Amino acid sequence: MAQNQILVVTEIKPERAEVLNTWLQQMAKNVNDNTSIPFAKFAELHFASLFILANDAQYQPLLILEGNVDGSAESFVDHLLQLARVGIDSIYGCCVDYPGPAAGDEVIKAYLLANSKIAIAYYRGHRMTPVGSVQKESQILRPALEGFLDSRYGELSTLCAASVFASIRQYIGTNPLLAWARTAEPVDAQNAADDLLAQKIVRIGIAAGVCALLVIIVGFLVNFWLTAAILGCGIVLPLAVFILLLRIHEIRDLADQQLQPESAHLRELLQMEDHRGQNHLTVITTVKPGMFRLLTLKTVLWAINLLARFYFTKGKLGNLTTIHFARWVLIDNGRRLLFLSNYDGSWQNYLSEFIDQASVGLTGIWSNTVGFPKTRFLIFGGARNEQEFKTFVRNEQVLTTVWYSAYPTLSVENVWDNFEVRQVLATENANDADVTQCLQRL
Repeated sequence: MAQNQILVVTEIKPERAEVLNTWLQQMAKNVNDNTSIPFAKFAELHFASLFILANDAQYQPLLILEGNVDGSAESFVDHLLQLARVGIDSIYGCCVDYPGPAAGDEVIKAYLLANSKIAIAYYRGHRMTPVGSVQKESQILRPALEGFLDSRYGELSTLCAASVFASIRQYIGTNPLLAWARTAEPVDAQNAADDLLAQKIVRIGIAAGVCALLVIIVGFLVNFWLTAAILGCGIVLPLAVFILLLRIHEIRDLADQQLQPESAHLRELLQMEDHRGQNHLTVITTVKPGMFRLLTLKTVLWAINLLARFYFTKGKLGNLTTIHFARWVLIDNGRRLLFLSNYDGSWQNYLSEFIDQASVGLTGIWSNTVGFPKTRFLIFGGARNEQEFKTFVRNEQVLTTVWYSAYPTLSVENVWDNFEVRQVLATENANDADVTQCLQRL
């Protein structure tokens, strides 16, 4: 089943903002089973957050509902109204233009979907695993296999890898509680289509590149100056104009003062973080004025989304292995950029990994927003200035009042390990390399 995003952004009635904030704080005391939205009852929900965005007096306060779900956003909204209609009425009754408790579910569904925003760039760290499989593989399959291996350690330690693997498969075959694990996780049709399309894109890209190179070579041989003029006008000149405009904007950008976050705000953020192995990050930034910056930002995000969908599909965004889900969304008619991420480890480690492994992408995005450290040629500098970058993120970070994870103790690598173990164990004739890797993952 394909994983999808939902992000509902609604304007809050100013006179109801404090009431809503109190309501969300009560929900946060029991995120899984609160009476408003009992998140743990949604079998399709990987991660969710619910919070107020009110850090800038220039904008009306907004209520943000974020979800990463199996299946469509529409089916999730149906389930949301089925299980939590009273809570939805109470929460969204504080928002502008909410139809109210007397309206039917279809009217409320239309309201929520009409206020939904689609991310320009969306990354899934383990796109192939539905929530139910992640939970069963970690809570049932892995403990059972580890228990079996521990109980038979003396006997199995003398066997070769193939024999140990055969013993594990035999154990699964005779254990009725693991009957579901005898078959591999089905490949979602959308993921399969994306993989096929990615292969076609690579082949077409290579073919187009070779053809273009041949045309250029022939062109130079036939008429050097005409070919040079065409290349200059068609490629070199537009690129030069873009670089020139970019440098003009970068030079004109004011060197924003990197203020330390207010102590009260920082205390709130620190109290929210590191209660378990996962964390949530919300950052809201203002896009620099002008169409040039907005178009540059959209182009960079489009490229990152393309890579995230077709290339970074094996649990790594570049070399980052700690991101479960992440998205970049433009709100307020493109004037602000919202970044939401569910990740493993601490805030400090996460930001440090971003700097070490993905500073080019980060700088390419956030250099188009106000307050980001000075950059050169779009991707240089910026996030590489570690302390300035971390101060920028803290300044723009928003408190996530309500945050839910369906598997709070699992890292991205844990999810992948469990998935790969099941896939190999369900294979009749697994090769030696897969068998060895499967045992190593255990």
